[in-house]
Amino acid sequence: MRVCNVAIQPIMWADLTISGYELLFRGDGRGSAAAPADRDGAAMTSNVILSALIDNDLNDLVGDAAAFVNVPRSMLVDRLLIVGPAAYPPGRIHLEIPETCVPDAELVEALAEHARAGFPLALDDYTGLPHQQRLLPYVQTVKVDLPGLTPTQLEEILQPLRASGHQLVAEKVETVEQLETCKALGFQLFQGYLLSRPVVHDQQALAPSRAMCLRLLSTLADPSGETSEVRRYVESDPVLSLRLLRAASLGAAGGSRRAMKSVNEAIVMLGVRRLTALVVLSLLADEGGTPREQLVIAMTRARMCELLARSGGMDADRSHTIGLLSAMDLLLNRPLVEVLPATSLDDDVRAALLHRTGPLGTLLDAVVDYETGGTPDLSCLGYSDGQVGQAHLTALAHARATLASLLEAV
Repeated sequence: MRVCNVAIQPIMWADLTISGYELLFRGDGRGSAAAPADRDGAAMTSNVILSALIDNDLNDLVGDAAAFVNVPRSMLVDRLLIVGPAAYPPGRIHLEIPETCVPDAELVEALAEHARAGFPLALDDYTGLPHQQRLLPYVQTVKVDLPGLTPTQLEEILQPLRASGHQLVAEKVETVEQLETCKALGFQLFQGYLLSRPVVHDQQALAPSRAMCLRLLSTLADPSGETSEVRRYVESDPVLSLRLLRAASLGAAGGSRRAMKSVNEAIVMLGVRRLTALVVLSLLADEGGTPREQLVIAMTRARMCELLARSGGMDADRSHTIGLLSAMDLLLNRPLVEVLPATSLDDDVRAALLHRTGPLGTLLDAVVDYETGGTPDLSCLGYSDGQVGQAHLTALAHARATLASLLEAV
């Protein structure tokens, strides 16, 4: 299998559930992920298509969500995606037209043919320029970059788009204030670094996955059940993992707290009886569980930390736990510093999570950077770009497969 050189960036609805992912070309590590809009665009898009659709499984990257690919003019007029070997229905692949494309007769004919072939079309980096306006009749989705635009300028751009019924995507949304402004302006979809930052609403109760809890209870009730299976189910739900760490840190008699190094250590500390009681209580308190795609993000991050730690001679259990807990701000919509005090963690784990210090902090920082579209340099820890990319692809496939197997049980 080729090394996956594709970055994925989530495109979310206003409630932060997943609508789709943009597939971005990832280069050789000397720069961040980028969309093809220059003379090298055809090569970059070809790499994305080959890596995501041919060499690897698109479902491992985006699940059943839509995939957005930025396609340069040359590939559009040559109809390469229409005649290409992709095994996925065109409706899964949304083609983004770069903002530099001029709508001459050749391009317009090509866009019409792609639309007839079933490819949804989107216009990228829209600013309301005349040549972009002439492309609007051929696209369903319009993406608008936020940086450099005031609310007044955004309103001027968006007013005719709202009237025409185009689906509107706000790009580079990085703050809660930007999200709220874009909602008020009529954007339906949002893309940016916001996914890895908490949107602070009313404090949410912990809600483990019902499917996972049921599978875990079945395993705990089986005298021949394997400890590895118990660990697998616990680690498949970040919220239950956090609750387990809290419970285990109290000690067998509920006395003084003990610092936990990993989820595995907490499982051993609790034992079958207390763990079973904890799962039952979680089921009784469940009010719907955690959104599936957010679980995928958390589980992928944890697995990627574990894989890289194992190959680099670091503590794999501890690294997995750090990756898992680092996503709690996303899952609970609360800053991480507010989530962690109730959990007794040793100093190295806490420092890695809150301050990204030490080798584990460096590893976590790089994994999150990769997840959000960057190209981190982990050479200081002995990893190549290829190792990082393959660890991400393997972790993503593992997360989706684990959740799929859990959901089949209910």
